[in-house]
Amino acid sequence: MSAEGEPESRNVPDQLLYLDNAATSYPKAPGVVEAVVEHLRDIAGNAGRGTHTFAAMADRLLWETRRELGALFGTREATRWAFTLNATDALNAALKGYLRPGDHVIASPLEHNAVARCLRHLEKTRDVKITRLPYVPGMGVDPNDVARLVRHNTRLVVAVHASNVTGEILPVRELALEAHNRGLTILIDATQTAGVLDLPAEAWGLDMVACTGHKSLLGPQGTGALYVRPGLELEPPRQGGTGTQSERDEMPTDWPEAMEAGTMNGPGLAGLLAALRWLRRKTVRAVREDELVLMRHLIAALAEIPGLHIYGPRKAEDRTGLVSVNIGDEDPAWAATELEAQGILIRSGLHCAPWAHQCLGTLKRGTVRLSLGPFLTADDIDRAVAALARIAAVAVGVR
Repeated sequence: MSAEGEPESRNVPDQLLYLDNAATSYPKAPGVVEAVVEHLRDIAGNAGRGTHTFAAMADRLLWETRRELGALFGTREATRWAFTLNATDALNAALKGYLRPGDHVIASPLEHNAVARCLRHLEKTRDVKITRLPYVPGMGVDPNDVARLVRHNTRLVVAVHASNVTGEILPVRELALEAHNRGLTILIDATQTAGVLDLPAEAWGLDMVACTGHKSLLGPQGTGALYVRPGLELEPPRQGGTGTQSERDEMPTDWPEAMEAGTMNGPGLAGLLAALRWLRRKTVRAVREDELVLMRHLIAALAEIPGLHIYGPRKAEDRTGLVSVNIGDEDPAWAATELEAQGILIRSGLHCAPWAHQCLGTLKRGTVRLSLGPFLTADDIDRAVAALARIAAVAVGVR
């Protein structure tokens, strides 16, 4: 930052290669930008607030977006999808809305701070107890450990579908089965996988699923959603107007109104709907197949660079489209700066996931993370690998 607090200007190449899709996707799906603009220009209504044409159009937008989410995740009741600001908002709503004082939670060891910090807050304010599943690099998480860790007050298992640090995919279907065998509820964080991996919530018995719209769903920032299976109720995260039962000064209990006090992000949801429709046409399977081709190429090429360490599974099928690396003993921030000087935009640091870095032994250092999107090519991968090879040669040979 400058002395005046304004962002610094940087001298970077004109042709930038964006490899930070695990933070937020770019570019967005075709039609997203146009849908946001059209909503701002042509729809002035507020969903649930009125019977006029514009309000009805806003209502229809929300309904169709819920239906698309249901189709993507294999859930039949569209009303069980509540809109949120992002995945963090959805996870907070799930954890704070479900857990009671003195409850015990079993969590995966790779959770993002969206879960970890919320659980720590509940530990302090509600005396919620937290146990992390064991983790062995190269072996991952064993669902059978759930049974060993269950206590008399255990109510919830929470797991990220795929780590935003290692990319490794957790066995959430098996975790759900183990949880249900012990009478527990399971919450899945699909932030890194929604739109790129199949996650049939009902078929797999997932009680709650949180996702964000701005990553692999390819929609705008400021959008997200929480699925809660029928019959499972949460304490509303906030109170306010819903446009329903307005004669009462208490929150309605009907879904999704109980979870959606206040005005929804209409323009953002219009963009998300466009992204979901594009994904339905493209298919999640096709997106994943394209990603696997690029990831196999990327991992194989990175493995040839002297002095570069790759974290997480070596098989592309066992991870999402991201990879964390380190170069020798170099600071990841140095590597990120050198890459940006060559027009490669990545993320360095802890990626808001200290638990994962504790597992990897990189908590004091962090990693260099490259994360792919569905519009990249093999030439893009070659360009990124060549840039990494150049800075690795400098690190190993000069520094």
